[in-house]
Amino acid sequence: LIMGTPVTYTTSGASRSFPDKVTGAARRICTMPSMNDQTTTSGVQKSVILQCLLTEIEKRATRGGATELIILAYPTTTSRRPTSALLEERGYFELPYNLNGVDAEQ
Repeated sequence: LIMGTPVTYTTSGASRSFPDKVTGAARRICTMPSMNDQTTTSGVQKSVILQCLLTEIEKRATRGGATELIILAYPTTTSRRPTSALLEERGYFELPYNLNGVDAEQ
C-alpha cells in the first residue's frame, strides 16, 4: 500500500499538491501457495484469501487517512489476483479515464 497526496504539474514545470486529500494505491495484490502446502489451493480459498487481503489494505488505508483507494484489477484469467468483478463486489468502480503516466489498459 502506497499513500500520498496528489500532485499536479503545470506546463511551466511548477507543482502543486493537495494535502487535504490522501490517496492510497495498492499494487501487486496476489495470493501464492505456501511452500509447505503440497495441496492445490481451490478457487474459493483463493477468493477468501484475496477478500482478507483487500480488507486489511482498506483498514490500513483508512488508518493512514486515505480519502480514496486505487486498486488495479486483473483479467479474469487469473484466480490469484483481484478481478474487476471482485472489486465491483466490494464497492469499487472503474475509472472513466486512464491515470497519467499509466500505459496499460485500465
